[in-house]
Amino acid sequence: MSCYYKTLPFLIPELLLFAQRGSEVSIVSPWIENVRLRPPLIVAGRQRRTQTELHLSELLILLGEELNLHFILLLREQDYRTRSVTQPVRSALGARLEVLEVQHLHAKMLVTNRLVLETSANLLATSLYRNVESCQVMVNPYNNVRTYIREKLSIPV
Repeated sequence: MSCYYKTLPFLIPELLLFAQRGSEVSIVSPWIENVRLRPPLIVAGRQRRTQTELHLSELLILLGEELNLHFILLLREQDYRTRSVTQPVRSALGARLEVLEVQHLHAKMLVTNRLVLETSANLLATSLYRNVESCQVMVNPYNNVRTYIREKLSIPV
């Protein structure tokens, strides 16, 4: 299923919410920054979240804690923009955040055991809010995050 590019700030959180409790999720993007995303209003524990926007790091922490998710970030290189995401997430989730640098990485995707979002957009504000990008959602035929990445991207994870 293809998707309209302006839906990415809404679609990324929705797909993360579909991740199975206790599973792995991979975000693949040469570059990321702490972009603003627009998740649906959700109930976390006993507290209802009423914010209409969350930064990527806040969303990963919330879902990591509530769903016990393990995140694998595949990046071209870490820089100051990446650290704005990884430092708070690592502080909150510890070993449930794995960051791997992949030289010459160009792919951009979000992979769960069930679904895959392939896009032309880096997780940067310019890509999500200004540039025209393509995106496609599909079923993960391997039902496993690491297998999908090994088979489709030839990256040993």
